[in-house]
Amino acid sequence: MVVFQDHVPVPADLLAASKEFIEKKFGSLKPELLAEDFKFRFPIVELDSKAEFVKAFGGFELDSAFPDADSQTVFYNFRLDPVNPRRVWVDTRFKGTHTGKFGQKGPFFYIKPTGKKVESPPQVLSFTFNENLQVSLMTGGYVVDKNEGNTGGLGGVFGLMHAIGHTLPFPEAKPMRLSYRYRILRLFGKVVDYIKDTFFSSPAEPEKKLK
Repeated sequence: MVVFQDHVPVPADLLAASKEFIEKKFGSLKPELLAEDFKFRFPIVELDSKAEFVKAFGGFELDSAFPDADSQTVFYNFRLDPVNPRRVWVDTRFKGTHTGKFGQKGPFFYIKPTGKKVESPPQVLSFTFNENLQVSLMTGGYVVDKNEGNTGGLGGVFGLMHAIGHTLPFPEAKPMRLSYRYRILRLFGKVVDYIKDTFFSSPAEPEKKLK
């Protein structure tokens, strides 16, 4: 039997903590919002310490690079995990114009403003809170529909860099492409279907004439 469950509302304390966490740039502006055993888990990038995350995320200075992003990026559909009552899920769509510079202490300090508009596909984030309402686990960067936006279907920072014309030089940071093996396999399947339909299918029975 299929189990259906309606939208699970988020308790007031967790909802308020989630919104503050987002407003403080995921804790990079207020590290006390992060638990001492904080972990960051995105599809490719994983960080295992609070200090490492604060340094890495804070170094990007996305607010400087995209000064209009705060007024356009939306976080919506906050919901409680039906299995873990300490975990909050939220959807987001980033939108901003690259008219500023990235942080001087970050890896993209050399990139000049491009003036390009960036619109990411919808992505899913989650925040898991401890008993002190500190975030112990943050996950995200999971794209819901890669056909939306102009980031090549990429989420997180990889998508932003691709949209402004500075795609990072490794496969994981580039739009997904079907492998040659997969394309050959698809072609082989079409050839097999053609042969079966052409040479081995039963001839259609002629329609019986009405008497």
